[in-house]
Amino acid sequence: MLPHLPLELVQMIAEQLDREADLNALVCTTRSLYSRLNWRLYRLNAYRHLVPPGLPYPDAAAAAAESELHGQSAINWAARHGRLGTAQKWLKIVRQTPWMDQLPAMMRATVTEAVFLAAEHGQPELVRWLLRAVPGTEVNAVSGVRYGDTPLLAAVRAGRRKVVELLLGWEGVDVHARNYYRCNAIALAAEAGHVSVLRLLVTRTEADVDARDYEGSSPLWIAANAGHMRAAEVLVRAGADPENGHGHGHGHGNGDPPLYAAVDSGQNTLLRLLLDTGRVRLDWPVDRPPVVLAAVLGNAVAVDWLLAAGADPNSRDNNRKTALFHAALGGDEAVVERLLDAEGVDVDLQDCQGCTPLYMAVVEGHVSVVRRLLAAGADPEICNKLGSSPLDLARARSKREIKALFQVT
Repeated sequence: MLPHLPLELVQMIAEQLDREADLNALVCTTRSLYSRLNWRLYRLNAYRHLVPPGLPYPDAAAAAAESELHGQSAINWAARHGRLGTAQKWLKIVRQTPWMDQLPAMMRATVTEAVFLAAEHGQPELVRWLLRAVPGTEVNAVSGVRYGDTPLLAAVRAGRRKVVELLLGWEGVDVHARNYYRCNAIALAAEAGHVSVLRLLVTRTEADVDARDYEGSSPLWIAANAGHMRAAEVLVRAGADPENGHGHGHGHGNGDPPLYAAVDSGQNTLLRLLLDTGRVRLDWPVDRPPVVLAAVLGNAVAVDWLLAAGADPNSRDNNRKTALFHAALGGDEAVVERLLDAEGVDVDLQDCQGCTPLYMAVVEGHVSVVRRLLAAGADPEICNKLGSSPLDLARARSKREIKALFQVT
């Protein structure tokens, strides 16, 4: 029926519709109606998203729309989906309205939000057009709902390489910008593991590869802690300080280093890369050196590499437990073997309770480890603070196999 009504009558109907969904249903009835009336839909959408409360409305439809729940503006939809034509039409119709000159701040705010959406959704053409479309649209605008990100930071966070490349070439863009958490673009790329974006940033900008966030974490530590080995490799090759770690860590000064994060997360490839720089401390953090942590985790390869790089096999944690102590406690024969082969290892070092690696191996009943420690010269008569020795324990309550090793019954 609608297609057969006079256009003037359909326009009168459209003027009485106060819901965007109803108006959309009307104009989409036929191609002819859409081409003639969809400007009303754009204008109503613009009123809903641009006109602040209290500003006089020129028609009843916009006044009613002000009380509705705010949905998505047409320009934001266009930004999300890469619809340049829709964005251009929306802005053209808005500029033709008589109240446009009263709303420059609202217009800039709306277009700025569209810039962020286009950046996050990987729409470089929309970003380019939006930054040029409305005078005063700021390339370094800060979004409060995005942790203080700028469009560049938002694009980096989302891994949108083409948008990042566009913005890096934009006049006046701040490549050193940081958000509310003090993260720069390199830190965000490292956190998300966006390798291609990260590589672009370290080769095209002078952004600080060692910039710490509000917790004191460096980009390299962030990448290492998240297990992003390729991102960490990019940072190391870009000259990131391998000692620049996490400010709230176990150690002192720079906190936990990336090396600690690599061992803690079992990332042996990253560990190898860091060791190959020759610029890492092997005794830090002091309360659990990397070689001790590797032994706790049963990572024999890491233990081997750390020892080969010069780690002290007699390093202790904050309870004075050595790597050998932890390996014996866990019954890890491979790690025990590597530690016993290390030059200068002391098999009888006691922890804060006076227990030796041999004592703990007997406690846990690790027969093969007990055998290997005894063969390496471990003293079975060293007593702990309670006056108990491995030999005493073997006599009292050990397995038959362990009693045989100590030649007791």
